[in-house]
Amino acid sequence: MIIDVHAHALPPQLMRTIEREQKQFDAYFEIEGNRRWLVIKGRRRGSVIPEWFDLEHRLADMDAAGIGIQVLSPMPFLFYYYAEAAWAAELSAAVNEGIAAMAAGDSRFWAIGQLPMQSTELSLKEIDHVRSLGLLGVEIGANIDDGELDDEALEPVWERLSELGMAVFVHPINPTFLPRMDPYYLTNLVGNPLDTTLALSRLILGGVLVRHPGIRFYFAHAGGFMPYLFGRIDHGYRVRDETRAKIDVIPSTLLSRCYFDTITHAQAPLRYLIESMGDENVVVGSDYPADMGDVEIATRLASLDLPERSRQRIESENAARLFGRSALQA
Repeated sequence: MIIDVHAHALPPQLMRTIEREQKQFDAYFEIEGNRRWLVIKGRRRGSVIPEWFDLEHRLADMDAAGIGIQVLSPMPFLFYYYAEAAWAAELSAAVNEGIAAMAAGDSRFWAIGQLPMQSTELSLKEIDHVRSLGLLGVEIGANIDDGELDDEALEPVWERLSELGMAVFVHPINPTFLPRMDPYYLTNLVGNPLDTTLALSRLILGGVLVRHPGIRFYFAHAGGFMPYLFGRIDHGYRVRDETRAKIDVIPSTLLSRCYFDTITHAQAPLRYLIESMGDENVVVGSDYPADMGDVEIATRLASLDLPERSRQRIESENAARLFGRSALQA
């Protein structure tokens, strides 16, 4: 059985709220041919499709892709880190309630929520709400409206999440680093993994992973470029004072505390991810239902001809450990 830890959803009741209160969400719908696009803050966030919120569509697609359990997570465009904090907190609460309701609709769905990360106080409050809803963790952006995850203001949030031993999914959001990324969809193709790489680098070098070992972090899109950069970062730690300013351990030794999804889109990098990060640290992700998703992951994993124990760990056991569940809870 395969557990897919990277699958986004938009609760149907929230979709209706956005349609009704477009001005408040700084959103509108744009029609192009027979497709309808959701535009937030002037940027298209995706073609509105039933797969966002229709469980029957999801279950059929899961069956076709060989997925046994799907972990629902909020659409990252719902984070609204740039918005007024109190409103963002209300939105997070509504998203979390909606995601929990979706997961309650079928035992093949698990779910995680979100936090209004622009406010430490309100995030701490929402963590309690997340737990009361039975959600298995939270998804956060790789940056907080250009703020960084090693910001001192977030320490109480990390401390609470570590105390609870919660799963935290780090997902790229709005990476607009360079005008050079504007053409060719490079904002996504290169920008998204770069955003994740920067977030993981700062969590390591800023000491967050050292100070808060109870958090079970997992990272989208195979951890960005980290599987290919950890040697360079370790070298920097040995020769540069600023790289080792906040930690006193070799950076790559902290990667064993992290999980990385399988979204590489090709066999060779997937094999390297497993070899470099270890088969106990890789979990299946599809990025369903995004157009950049990997719906062939079951076939791709099978083509690697992994040892049986490695395959079992990657397909289900690691995810079950990540979320503190049994792989048999389907």
